[in-house]
Amino acid sequence: MEKPSVYLIPIASPLHVERVPGPIIRARSLLEESGIKVFGPRKPIREAGEFPSAKTEEFDAVVIFIASGGTSTLATELMAGKEWTMWSYHENNSLPAALDAREKLMEKQAWKATFVYNNLSAAPREIVSETYASGAAKALRNIKVGFFVEEEELPPYQAVIRYFRDRFQVETVPVSVEVLKATTSKIPAESAEHVLKSKLKNAEVVEPSRKDLEKMAKLYLAMRQVALEEDLKAVTVDCYRFLRHTGMNPCVPLAFLSDEGIPGVCEADFPSLLLMLLLRYVTPEPLWMANAAKLDQINGVVALTHCAAPLKLSEPAGLVRIRNHFESGSGVALDVPMRRGKVTLAHLTLNPPKLVIATGRLTESQLGHWKLCRTQADVKLDCEARDFLENSGNHQVLSYGDHSDFLVKAAKKLGLQAYLLG
Repeated sequence: MEKPSVYLIPIASPLHVERVPGPIIRARSLLEESGIKVFGPRKPIREAGEFPSAKTEEFDAVVIFIASGGTSTLATELMAGKEWTMWSYHENNSLPAALDAREKLMEKQAWKATFVYNNLSAAPREIVSETYASGAAKALRNIKVGFFVEEEELPPYQAVIRYFRDRFQVETVPVSVEVLKATTSKIPAESAEHVLKSKLKNAEVVEPSRKDLEKMAKLYLAMRQVALEEDLKAVTVDCYRFLRHTGMNPCVPLAFLSDEGIPGVCEADFPSLLLMLLLRYVTPEPLWMANAAKLDQINGVVALTHCAAPLKLSEPAGLVRIRNHFESGSGVALDVPMRRGKVTLAHLTLNPPKLVIATGRLTESQLGHWKLCRTQADVKLDCEARDFLENSGNHQVLSYGDHSDFLVKAAKKLGLQAYLLG
């Protein structure tokens, strides 16, 4: 996936030009260390006439780096009416100049920028989030996602498919379940055996039979083959109709695909699919979509459950258990020992377009609830449980780390209303 880009423009007064090469180099290096491609002049601009002729709209973010004091007039001239970012730091009178420039622009009602300040110990989170959000929004354009569905069952989904195409430029490719079944039937038994040995060699099999496991492995290989042939960046399926047509549940194949960088989303949840496409731009780890199945309102803990958790999210020493599918009592599902740590939860609705974001900490998994989906994990919320209950929804897309800033900025670029809880 292509790295996002920043056009960095350092400015300095003639009196300070000899003092600022170090801070400029440092600012560029910090952005590059954050995985961002940095463009723009390496020497500071001293007057407006030196501004480069580059097409700034081609970059994911434009940053004016206030390398020294004595630049408030120049910054005011360059940034009037621009939705750029102004970055100041702790030396060479950078902060006084930035504050003065912001005040002048506000007086002229021409301040539309974002202002960040730090001591150059790290790339400002606001700049990194803005850049990645812009890159992620652009990366959605003209990609294809797959939907395993029979043609006669498409009508209820046509509205969301059009919405994806018209609003996000994401094309949905329907793939007949019958075609998928035919592809599955051609998968050699030895290929299925290789999948089982390579992916589940250390797992504990509880209910499924050997035949169930082989059918699951062939289904995964067929889904993978279709995704690669059609250049699909994510796939989804209406699980219960799929189960009725094929006698198989797609939980584990979707988890395996997610592990390989092709998000697999159950229950034909297109909003969650969109979230996964966005989040995979900022995290190398797979995403997990789960039900918000239980809520402890006193302790602020939500129990997330679903049968399609990617194996790469396991605790290093944890034991993966191979279970049957909870609702149907048949097929193959996963009980994954989810890794403890900081997480972000996101829930998206398209009508109205609303993104609800919460952060927390995954504290426990493999909870042993018999009447819930197989992979189960407790998340201690950073927000009030009542806020989560009143504002969020069922399907939560879980990512490791705090991606709340990124999601808020990505939502704005996509025309979605973002609500950060807590």
